[in-house]
Amino acid sequence: MHVLDKKNYPYFKYYYKNVVLGSKEQHELIDQGTKLGIELRLKWCKSETQGMWDNYFKYRQDLLIEYREWVRENKGIYKL
Repeated sequence: MHVLDKKNYPYFKYYYKNVVLGSKEQHELIDQGTKLGIELRLKWCKSETQGMWDNYFKYRQDLLIEYREWVRENKGIYKL
């Protein structure tokens, strides 16, 4: 599944760091929910998976920063 969705972050569509393994249920949860909705649903999940989701959102924030820097450095070079 893509960490940053393909629609809103098209330049990272094929970036290897933007693709992670996940189950069908995890993919649907990410695709269909807002961050707040996901956090509320995850509040009730098992504690062993909570750490995984905390890591996922931390990784997503790091990837967002990387995406913004990449776009700023390559502005006007690439067209979709």
